[in-house]
Amino acid sequence: MGTIGSAIDLDLLRDKGTSLVKNNTNSCQFLLTISGMLNSQADNENFPKDVQQRFPKTLGTIKDFGHANNPTALITDFIQIVFLESGAIGSPSQTAAKYIEEAYENAKKNCCKCIDIYIISHSQGGAVLNQALPLLSQEIKKTLRIINIGPEQFIRDGGQYGYVENIDSQADPVPELSPRNWFFPENEPTKQEVPGHPRDLYLDYLKSKGLPSGFYRSPNTGCTP
Repeated sequence: MGTIGSAIDLDLLRDKGTSLVKNNTNSCQFLLTISGMLNSQADNENFPKDVQQRFPKTLGTIKDFGHANNPTALITDFIQIVFLESGAIGSPSQTAAKYIEEAYENAKKNCCKCIDIYIISHSQGGAVLNQALPLLSQEIKKTLRIINIGPEQFIRDGGQYGYVENIDSQADPVPELSPRNWFFPENEPTKQEVPGHPRDLYLDYLKSKGLPSGFYRSPNTGCTP
């Protein structure tokens, strides 16, 4: 059903992203971003760069980064919501899972003792990620360290992931629209701290507060946060 949905909402024709694995790198850390709806291709491409600029000493040191594109075509974005809320695994989710698997396999080839795949998802990107996760093995899931900001769907962690934080501002109506998120605990900044839905507001909040404790692991600390 996910592939059918991606054909209807045209994602199959517009699914362009960038793999996390770069040539000639020997990395054990990776960064993936997934944008929400109503973003241009340039907005999608700039998401990992925006993250790295705000956290130059942590996420900014990661050489292998990319984005799973969540294509925008206005009306078709709303069609995509229907399929995502039904649990369909569309083209953007399949691509996200592929990029994550590529990163993991590359790290295994590098004989990495500690593998960290950092994921920052925003808005509809949280739903795209949520539908990508069932495609991954438990071994890979343990390497994922996720911050999900203003998400259409929260990521529910029963201990299978390396780290998960869902951040939903009191001023952001989007996460409340999905029944999947109701009655589920999340980090809830005040309206003053994050005064709306745009991802830059959430990134600025994280910059001011610092990354959540336990999220980032320095490659020099022996697999501990």
